[in-house]
Amino acid sequence: MGPITQMLNAAILTTVLACGALLLYPKLANAPLWRATITPLASIIGSRFLVLGPILGVSLGLYAPLVMLALVVIAYGFGSAIRYNIGRIDAVAHRPALVEQIEPFASMVLAFAYIISVGYYLNLFGAFGVSLTAFDTPYYAKVLTTAVFLLILIVGWTKGFAALERMEQISVGVKLAIIGGLLCGLAIHFGDTAQNGALTFNAASVTGWSAVTLIFGLIVTVQGFETSRYLGRHYDAQTRIRSMRLAQVLSTLIYMVYIVLLAYAFAPGTITLDETSIIDMMAIVASILFSFSTSSCGPDIRSSCPLSEHCHAMPCRATDAAGPTCSA
Repeated sequence: MGPITQMLNAAILTTVLACGALLLYPKLANAPLWRATITPLASIIGSRFLVLGPILGVSLGLYAPLVMLALVVIAYGFGSAIRYNIGRIDAVAHRPALVEQIEPFASMVLAFAYIISVGYYLNLFGAFGVSLTAFDTPYYAKVLTTAVFLLILIVGWTKGFAALERMEQISVGVKLAIIGGLLCGLAIHFGDTAQNGALTFNAASVTGWSAVTLIFGLIVTVQGFETSRYLGRHYDAQTRIRSMRLAQVLSTLIYMVYIVLLAYAFAPGTITLDETSIIDMMAIVASILFSFSTSSCGPDIRSSCPLSEHCHAMPCRATDAAGPTCSA
């Protein structure tokens, strides 16, 4: 491993540890506003964060950051309406009888929708989880998905919201720390690519009505803030309003930086549209992220290797039963 690669890995690891230490800082971790922010933030930045970058990069090319900006602005508008709703309900002592009668039905519909949503994203999690192991098959992905779903169900049923919130706090902390390292690696890769004059501004591969429907479909990647609406038993209205706003602002900053760094720093053909493509992309950025990749290359296939132009001068080498790989 060369000194440049070592410095890059050290920078990424330092960022991860610094973010983790900040999120573990007692005054932040125990602050009511931050605890209330965790639930909507966890819902906004979930598994879809990993697939959003490749989808926008491949489908909308150089317009990806503009579309991302439009998505977060639309989401903030939806959030404003829900925040008004939270404040209005808190201010009115008695709601109309019709509203009281309709709400239980609306809650049942919403619960059903969340079962579908949670099932989908846990399925995505399962695909990522097994992709890093020797059990990378649809069967084991479903097994992992089912196991996590049952874990959440059992903890929620037996321990209640407080236990689920604690689990969320840990998972969100780990996730944000890793995202911090990912953005650090992307920023360094972006700067290196820009210095070499190799930034790419690809044309959109999806246009017209197909692009419109894709954009509307991607709204789901920035929603989740509405969960603050249903935390009334644990947080007052003003805390929920502030926490939802904070969750949307933080997620907007993360999404915008992520998409800008991703959209212009990868050559055509290095981004694919599948559930785990972000892992292969991160293999291009740094060897510390490369260890999580399933990509491979060898001395006889350098011209077709997706990493051949981005291995930071690391030679390709053949390995034994594990197959060819990039040498760090």
